[in-house]
Amino acid sequence: MPPLFSIITATFNAAKSFPVLLDSLAAQTCCDFELVVQDGGSSDDTLAVVESYAARLPAVAILSEPDSGIYDAWNRAVSRARGEWLIFLGADDYLMEPGTLTEAMDLLRSVPRESGLAAASLELRGAKSRRVLSPVMEGFGSIFSIAPAPFPSLFVRCSLALDYPFDTSFRLAGDYDFLCRVWFYAHPVELNLCAVGMALGGMTADPRNWLKSDYEMFIAARRNLPKKAPLPKGLWPAMKSCMAYTVFGVLGLRRGAALLDRIRTLRGLPPSWADYVQPLLDE
Repeated sequence: MPPLFSIITATFNAAKSFPVLLDSLAAQTCCDFELVVQDGGSSDDTLAVVESYAARLPAVAILSEPDSGIYDAWNRAVSRARGEWLIFLGADDYLMEPGTLTEAMDLLRSVPRESGLAAASLELRGAKSRRVLSPVMEGFGSIFSIAPAPFPSLFVRCSLALDYPFDTSFRLAGDYDFLCRVWFYAHPVELNLCAVGMALGGMTADPRNWLKSDYEMFIAARRNLPKKAPLPKGLWPAMKSCMAYTVFGVLGLRRGAALLDRIRTLRGLPPSWADYVQPLLDE
């Protein structure tokens, strides 16, 4: 019998970070899931780490082959998934509690069959801070300014992901593009659940990539949303991305973060830039 959940994870040389996710999966009280790993041809011990957890997980499907990026890897993994609901997690993401999937299973029983998306909350953690990102479910307007739901804590019906594969021309905003294409047809619902924890880090959290990410979001919005829609994020976040791109490009991560946090302190704001760059410096 197919599992209820498929955990989709794209990896590449993730041996050091992968136990974060694997430990949280092994601790789940719900065993009605499979882990689908799409590896990009790692040269470290990523595959050996996954295999070492195989006895502690209900089902693991591993495939290692070259891909053109995370969205290509996700498409390949979706084609192999057997679960009704998909969850797309990074190697260092984690399910918040041992009972997370059990609670999600109970909540999803009441989700209408026509709903292809069920959005839970996500806890984002930095070196010195934690904050919860909740879905923005105000209908049509929310997607014009931000992604309406944190993607790692979004439950996606497998049938929807098969019908609308990720656009592999995007490097950073393919998940936002996916939501632009399906949000208004998938009858999304909100789950009263904080399902996933995520550390600051990775390509999308790198301030040097924010300008590229904003540009890709603009392209996705223009392709899929009404032409008169406002720009994604608005003017000030776009200016902030330009500033970050310039400062970090000239000064580097450590000195750039120190300068920007000094400016925040002078404005009476708590420093925050160090939280973004520390995971990148630790890589």
